[in-house]
Amino acid sequence: MILINREALENAQTDLETIENVVNSTSSSVNTRLGGSIKTLHKVINDLANSDVGAPAVLAAKNQPIIQLMNISGSNAYTCDAPNYHSQYANNQIYLFVPTQTNSGANPTLSIGGLSPLPFRHIDGALCSAGDLRAGRFYVIRVSGSADRFQIVSGYTIPNTPLNEKSQVPASTEFVHELLKTPTTQLRNVTGTNSIVATTFAPYTNYATGDMFMIAAESTNTGPVTLNINNLGNLPITDYDGDPLLPGDFVQNRFYFVRVTNNSEFRIIFRGVNPRKVLHDSKFTGESECELAGPNSFNQVANAHFVSEKISDVESALASSSIQKNIISRSINSIEGASSFTGSLALSKSSYNNIDAYKLSINAGQVGGKYLAINKSNHPELFSSERISMSVLFLFYTYANGNDRSRILLQQINEGAEITSARQEYSMGNEGIDRQFRLKFANIPLNQNCDEIRIFFDFINGEGSEQRDVYFRELYLGAGPNAAYKPQGGLGDEQLETIGDKISNNTVTQIDSLHTNILNPWEFPDKGSQHTIETASDGTPLLVCSASASASDFMRWDRSLIKGNSFNGGFTLYATSIVSGRVLFRQFDEGGTEIRDLSDGNGDYRYEWDIPGAVESANPQTMNIFDLPIAPTCKTMSMWVASGSSGDMKVGRPWISSSAKKFTPYAPTILKLGKRIEITPGGMTASQAVGEGASTIIVNDGVYTAAELTLDGDNFMGVDIIAKPGTMPKVRGGDPITGFNAVGGLTNVYSASCQTQPGMYDANNPKGFVFCFGLPYSEIQLGDRHPAHHGRSHRLPHFPLFAGPTTVNELESATQPSWYYDATAKVLYVNSVPGVDPLSMTIYVPKGYGLSNGSRRNNVGIEGLTYEFMGLKFDNMGKSQIEGVNVIGSPIDGLSVDKVNLIDRYCSVVGSSNDNWNGHGTYGDTPGRQDGFASIDYFSSSYEPYSAWAWDDGRSLHERGRGRVDGGLMEFNGSTGCAPAGGAEESYYNLEVRSCGWDVPEQGGIAVVNAVSDDGTGCIVNCHNVIVRDCQHGFAVASPFSSHRLNLFNTKSFGCSVAGIHAAENSVVNAHNHYDYGSAAAKAGTGTINVNNGTLVS
Repeated sequence: MILINREALENAQTDLETIENVVNSTSSSVNTRLGGSIKTLHKVINDLANSDVGAPAVLAAKNQPIIQLMNISGSNAYTCDAPNYHSQYANNQIYLFVPTQTNSGANPTLSIGGLSPLPFRHIDGALCSAGDLRAGRFYVIRVSGSADRFQIVSGYTIPNTPLNEKSQVPASTEFVHELLKTPTTQLRNVTGTNSIVATTFAPYTNYATGDMFMIAAESTNTGPVTLNINNLGNLPITDYDGDPLLPGDFVQNRFYFVRVTNNSEFRIIFRGVNPRKVLHDSKFTGESECELAGPNSFNQVANAHFVSEKISDVESALASSSIQKNIISRSINSIEGASSFTGSLALSKSSYNNIDAYKLSINAGQVGGKYLAINKSNHPELFSSERISMSVLFLFYTYANGNDRSRILLQQINEGAEITSARQEYSMGNEGIDRQFRLKFANIPLNQNCDEIRIFFDFINGEGSEQRDVYFRELYLGAGPNAAYKPQGGLGDEQLETIGDKISNNTVTQIDSLHTNILNPWEFPDKGSQHTIETASDGTPLLVCSASASASDFMRWDRSLIKGNSFNGGFTLYATSIVSGRVLFRQFDEGGTEIRDLSDGNGDYRYEWDIPGAVESANPQTMNIFDLPIAPTCKTMSMWVASGSSGDMKVGRPWISSSAKKFTPYAPTILKLGKRIEITPGGMTASQAVGEGASTIIVNDGVYTAAELTLDGDNFMGVDIIAKPGTMPKVRGGDPITGFNAVGGLTNVYSASCQTQPGMYDANNPKGFVFCFGLPYSEIQLGDRHPAHHGRSHRLPHFPLFAGPTTVNELESATQPSWYYDATAKVLYVNSVPGVDPLSMTIYVPKGYGLSNGSRRNNVGIEGLTYEFMGLKFDNMGKSQIEGVNVIGSPIDGLSVDKVNLIDRYCSVVGSSNDNWNGHGTYGDTPGRQDGFASIDYFSSSYEPYSAWAWDDGRSLHERGRGRVDGGLMEFNGSTGCAPAGGAEESYYNLEVRSCGWDVPEQGGIAVVNAVSDDGTGCIVNCHNVIVRDCQHGFAVASPFSSHRLNLFNTKSFGCSVAGIHAAENSVVNAHNHYDYGSAAAKAGTGTINVNNGTLVS
């Protein structure tokens, strides 16, 4: 056989074209002599390039992955390494076998990983002769019979012989890879003998070279064959060499892979075998979806291309766990109830949270157990193993009292007596469980004298006064080290990880739907009492829904069986004459209530199929849906059926699988994002959600602890935290202090232990607040109401206690509710709050931030959340945006925006112990810088903000900051409404400032403050249509630096106690159309105030 180097062919083609150009430019005689030869060479190269020198039949059923065997050696007694997780032969397991030497004698054998050698058999069961297995050839082999042979399913064919005589030989590795990566479409509705017509499941509108199809012959051909797909026209089906088929080449019931070649023919690249003959000894019933397994991916469904063949042993699939067989039947409804167990306790079939389970009941005062015995005589294959594994899934069990016992034993028995040294025991404790818990005993040595294995549930309820219940299901017992229960065999999680690890890291690869069907499609355990079961002609059990039957679920399963947050599923409609029939996917919460539209962007979590009114039993119709989202609160799921007004509907082959996606490390970030997780108080935390890949966290209503909603920038890149529509969730930080006692010798001082030091504590000059919880403060009168109040009745929902006193005696004489902290003794002292019993009050000491460890890689969005007694620190993060956020009582700054680009809309920040809005940039004075570049290194833009009762400034950007405020209200802040400082550039539009300056009155409404500390250019501040009321100074430059500028445009000041405009020494204020009403003075200060139009004193 000649292996063709395609790169060499391409080079030859290029060289030939060069020669042809030269010849064409020569004399006509030379052209005549060489032209025919060049055309012949072109045809040879083209034929070689398009020749299909055999093709692999590497089919991978969804329940049985193909395993490639490695390090094969030997010439007759072949050996190879054991694949991962492979410890025994399993019927129907498929392998790819490439011998390194041709078998030297008859009856060759193969041993995988040291297991007993099994002989090779031909498709018809005949033993192999010398030379049948040729070195370097690819063979697909399958464990067959009683797992006692390797049956050769397919290999590769050699050209230049009649199709039905061609032997099997290899193709090049390059060709194999190309074929494996090619999607293959199964042809449907195949009819005809020599003139065949067929259709495709997905739209297919024109023939194109390279398209591959799988077709099963309806009848054996009697002459040349043509194929017409979707009425696109007849093309001949040719053999491997492009020759017309001879009579008998296209055999009934065999499947063939054909490839469109040169847009002019369907060339057979692989001839299949007779499925009924191959699978005769495998008890085949039903059909599995499968497809070509490429080197980079394996999908159940890819671009709506299907390859369907009967590649699964139903009985084996129902009783297998990954590779190992489960000795115990997988279906809870196929176990013979209590008769399978021995013991005194009551055992019954039941359900917990709509999930079928066994219920084990232990009466008050009862001592006893229940065990399941597995005997060697019934299961010799298990007892021939050196190790065993067992698992069971508990759904719920109630607590025990005192010395009451709850335990599970895995016992090994010899002639009726326990081999105590081999016992495995698990104590379930006394606390009980209310969530699913899987117990595993894995890789347990099996004593050579053991003739019986018992799974023993052992309980004592002697001290209990009530009945105790245990719900369990999914018992597994098998040979080998793996105790993983799998509903239907196939790829296990470990195998998926292995596949993922072997994918090339330099490509982006997505693996969809690798998880197997979690349902048992041959049983309908939850069917309604009025539904019946019948068997289709292919052996498939069908659920029959007549018009008289009541609607009900027919399959239920636990949400935890599905990996990830979305799933695939469907069923096959075998026949319907029904009018208005319905089939639904439904999701339920913990209380059993169906989950519908949560207004979280996923729409209705119920999915309903559009059932066609007429489906013939001879042409079943698949009804599939992919990537449906799972509700965050979903606990159980179901498939539901309702008959219509007339007729019958027959449903079979229900399936559900995870819709997980796995990406290589080099996948773009955008591919890794997009996961949405919903959280509730007491459930998953925000940190856990981002740890599971959430880029959007939906926050349900309620009160959350700081730990539940705090995010560490080291643990995420981008995340949006959004309040569920219609809710107002709160995040409550701080340290609640209770247990206050009156201090002896004083009349109005109370103390309590407090480990949390207030954020702005200073022994000589303390600042800031602590809060009396739940007592609103600073009522908003009707005449003061402003849209920025957002409908609140008070400016603060909790009563502030003010800093100031530095001794308990000063606290005793304080004129307003205040606090004093003894940092040495860690004691908080407060005086009483009007209307509150000081001995029963709760005082919150603010503490912590909802964001920490920010870096440029972090992008954060927050919407609709309220943070109490804690702040939000966006420092050093990337671009962040918040909307409708409320921050109440931060320990220092409410919103800290150092070196970040933050946009906030409709946000409120009140009661911060320093500034409500505070930003800092790079510090450094470089006077007279003349390089022409901007020096801004952070940005803060606020739309309609509300800022009140900050101890210092309502808003203060410093150093190299650039800010803008549109609308909003700043009131009752201790120093200023806004204080651009040290060189920040700010613009204010349509803002109102009221009653600020109660702590530092000389600053007032809007004041430029601090020494120049950016690049020597100072603060440039513009105010447009800004109003300041009832402050000491209206608009001021409070620091004596000539580089500070305050520009006023159409501004107003009302009732300022010192002056409407103030300019410190050397500073400049430019007023354009400024009007003052009722202030003590028009202007003040020794700086320059330039007035252009307007009136300074009304």
